[in-house]
Amino acid sequence: MNKDLIIEKIKKEFQEQMEIVDLEISKHSNMLNALLLKICGIFKKTHVQYQSDEEMLTKEIIIKKECIRHKAFLFY
Repeated sequence: MNKDLIIEKIKKEFQEQMEIVDLEISKHSNMLNALLLKICGIFKKTHVQYQSDEEMLTKEIIIKKECIRHKAFLFY
């Protein structure tokens, strides 16, 4: 009888520890998900800015080429 009580007590303590571990895992999982969402948002903003900068540079290069062609045409 005493042995059964000890086993039940150990099972109960183990179950409580498992619940604590489960709660901690959930907390860390939520923190990681929030962090990943922030990183994703930063990446999207950076990517959009990079595309915008790239488009502006491409337009500037095209304009400079056209200007050089125009000057060369006027020179001849």
